[in-house]
Amino acid sequence: MTLICSLACIAIGTMYSNFSSFARQLKERNIWRAAVGYPAAAFALLEAVEFFVDNYRLNAKLLTAAVILIVGALPIALIWNWCHGQLGVQTMGKREVWSYGVTTALTLIAVSWYWAAWPEPVPDDLVEFSRPADMSIAVLPFQSADGSSELDYLRDGIAESLINKLSVIPELKVISRFSAFSLRDQIGQPQEIGRQLNVDRMLSGQLERHGDDLIVRATLVDTRDGRELWGARFVRPMTEILKLEDIITSDIATALQLELPAGAAAFRGSDSVDPIAYRHYLQGRFLAHGSTGEEIDRGLRHLREATAIDAAFAPAYAAIADAMIVKAFFSASAPTEIVGEARTAAQSAIALNPDLPEAYASLGSIKLFFDYDWPGSEDAFRKAISLGPTTSTAYYRYANLLTALGRFDEAVQMAGKAVESDPISIGALHAFGFAKLMGGDFEGAVAAFGNAIEIHPGWTWGYVKKSLAHALMGDRDEALVMAQQTEELIGGWGSAFLQGWLAWVYSVTEQEELLQRVAYRVGQGIEENRIEEPFGVAITYLAVGELPTALDWVEKTVVEQSPNAVFWNVGTADHMQLGPAELRENPRFNELLRRMNLIDD
Repeated sequence: MTLICSLACIAIGTMYSNFSSFARQLKERNIWRAAVGYPAAAFALLEAVEFFVDNYRLNAKLLTAAVILIVGALPIALIWNWCHGQLGVQTMGKREVWSYGVTTALTLIAVSWYWAAWPEPVPDDLVEFSRPADMSIAVLPFQSADGSSELDYLRDGIAESLINKLSVIPELKVISRFSAFSLRDQIGQPQEIGRQLNVDRMLSGQLERHGDDLIVRATLVDTRDGRELWGARFVRPMTEILKLEDIITSDIATALQLELPAGAAAFRGSDSVDPIAYRHYLQGRFLAHGSTGEEIDRGLRHLREATAIDAAFAPAYAAIADAMIVKAFFSASAPTEIVGEARTAAQSAIALNPDLPEAYASLGSIKLFFDYDWPGSEDAFRKAISLGPTTSTAYYRYANLLTALGRFDEAVQMAGKAVESDPISIGALHAFGFAKLMGGDFEGAVAAFGNAIEIHPGWTWGYVKKSLAHALMGDRDEALVMAQQTEELIGGWGSAFLQGWLAWVYSVTEQEELLQRVAYRVGQGIEENRIEEPFGVAITYLAVGELPTALDWVEKTVVEQSPNAVFWNVGTADHMQLGPAELRENPRFNELLRRMNLIDD
């Protein structure tokens, strides 16, 4: 026992002696400087990184990367102070150099792995609006009780207004207009609608006009089992459509045991609108969603009449802005005048009602496609999403902005939110696949466009962009199959834009005969004045390698404000295989990119 106690005392004494020696060396080698100074320096560095990320819109992953670098550099700081903190010790041994090299390599590997494996996080001010809702609903267009078309604008208009009003309830996910309205023919199949749109509630109804009164029957159904959860019949004068919408919204919220936020009626700026102006607004919105320029123009006439009757009706100005933007997309000439009216309308809507998400979405689109004001566009889209988190248009146009800027991880996230809100919307589905395509995730693009084609079998753009994704990932046979299906769908021409994408596919797959055939068709289109916009022509000449002619058409896209010009920087990246190798070094091309603020001086 005595021996054990003696050994224990010796061990303790040795440990104490070693600890004292170690503590003395820590003091002599000034390790305390690293222990005190390093955290302070690290904090200052992180503050600086956070400042630049927040104020210069840098990739948010830089902050985490900086943390990894700081943690990795800590052993280097400690080793340096241990070896050189004592006065007069200046030489570096091989073991010390080796430890620096290994630590640096491991740190850089960790940063590289994080950067490649993790997507950029959603900005803090958008996280709140990305959380899943507790309940979901699709509002289908109402039906006419007698089958007449007289009330078509009300059937769609009342349903769209209910979508807008219900979307302010945080706990309720509301499917956007496009997806819900595309299933109008399946109104008697609530379970199928629930499956396609991934919702658990469906609202439908019937309209009937009796003299000056409007009779509305509305029904809320559980799409999981087809049970009716709520139903009501309303009779109101035609001049009280707004009041009727508010009553239905309130009753539905009560039936779902949800609470409407305070001021929900004023959210859309429609609480005190002239009833005649409101009817013009509904008619204008109905027509503006049409598929032809003539329908859009008729819709604009109604919307302008609404603002003439009620000059303070903010949603009518926002609707004008949105319709004008769509019109500018399909304009055959420089859309300066069209965009000017759209800008004025969007700014008027915001001035009248600063909480109108549609107005900010339109303003963001103008700044994106026509002003090349990237920070202004991003601010507008983020504002639109914060005010209307179920507005799919803001999500997928924001995704287009992020794609144009090469922020592909964020673009995929935003486009994913658009698809979640509007699972059948072509705009949302396209933005999702396009972000993956431009970002080099060709396998993901194939899957995304394949899913879109399943939903919309006649969507030509889904075929041609899936074809390009196959071509870029080296799957030539499947690329040519999809290209052939595209050719069959368009019946020979389609548009210069479609021809340009086909030329791109044939260039990547090295199909010279097919490529020259497309180039000939585009040349004929130019001679016959059938070129609706220059972007497709520019792509065609890049694909065939005629750089001077291609640059003439690239410049034309910028001068004429082609909305697709914003994608020139990402579309000509090396992995996209478009144009001659010297394109990216061409001074004229780079000057055009600078004019669009896509590259720095």
